[in-house]
Amino acid sequence: MITSRTTAGHDLGVPRRVLNRRALASDIRRLSKISNARAVLAIGREWGLIAVSVACAVVSGDPLVWVAAGVVIATRQHALLILMHDAAHGRLLTSRTLNDTLGDLLLGLPNNVLLRRYRIRHAAHHRHANDRTQDPDRATIEGDDQWQFPRSRVSGITVFLRDLFGLNTARTARAVVLYAPWPVLVARLQRSDATPKPADAPATNAEVVRTAAYVTALMLGLYATGGWMVYLALWILPSMTLLPALLRLRGISEHEGDVGTDEVSVSRHVEAGMVEAFVISPFHINHHAAHHLFPSVPWYNLPALHARLLEETAYRERLVTATSYTGPGGVLEELMPSSSEQRPSLSGLTVR
Repeated sequence: MITSRTTAGHDLGVPRRVLNRRALASDIRRLSKISNARAVLAIGREWGLIAVSVACAVVSGDPLVWVAAGVVIATRQHALLILMHDAAHGRLLTSRTLNDTLGDLLLGLPNNVLLRRYRIRHAAHHRHANDRTQDPDRATIEGDDQWQFPRSRVSGITVFLRDLFGLNTARTARAVVLYAPWPVLVARLQRSDATPKPADAPATNAEVVRTAAYVTALMLGLYATGGWMVYLALWILPSMTLLPALLRLRGISEHEGDVGTDEVSVSRHVEAGMVEAFVISPFHINHHAAHHLFPSVPWYNLPALHARLLEETAYRERLVTATSYTGPGGVLEELMPSSSEQRPSLSGLTVR
């Protein structure tokens, strides 16, 4: 049934299962194996790219190089968050302690995210993907009209320009505070008889230690190098401008527009090219439908998982796909049509 809503979403609680998971079980176990070496190399590569970008900007002194460095760093901040996402699923490292420690120190906290707070809300997103009342991500979309797509091309471009110029910072902050470490650190200092939601529970001893270690290392590093302005220009500024735009583009591509309500069609698969993969969908997050179905599979095995799932009729026939994010026939063309291209939205379509 086609509804008049302009955004996707459903009220079913849990997307309807359609796959024969028993037939897939052995392949999923094989693809779910974690490689510690690949995780460490990935983290090292991203921080290496960030370090090289900073060095190029500082050594050159050229304003254009500084701008280019800021752009690269924003894309790598995005990549660190995708790796943190794997850590939230416990799929970064085989040791849960190391998984969570590195997930906080090297991936989450630099981006103002506490792994535990993200993990809890993200688990609810997986359980209730696109449900308007039980999926926290959908609740954010329903509560902020600038997250709601499809919309006209002019309107969509305006939203992204507002991101790029930092004009959506207050809106972004309302979402970021749900994952930031500071509220639960403050809660640790306060005494209350109230029972908070798990994601808002006071910080644990380990979280206090990790956050203190990160902040101490950051402050000492900036003090020793005098890099305060470099940090503001090449870390904080990109995180308030280009990074929100990248997160919005990827976010709307995953669950907005003409998606369905069963476990396959509730997410979109995007065929990203090399540049789009580097900028918009690092670490194979464009294989989002496959990831939602089997989040135990780490990022480097998602292409193989997608290929295996294509052998299943239920997956192949229900999969919502796009040829790219930004190219002809891509996600943006669907979610931001020109006035001559506008067509009725199938959002709210229930696949039976």
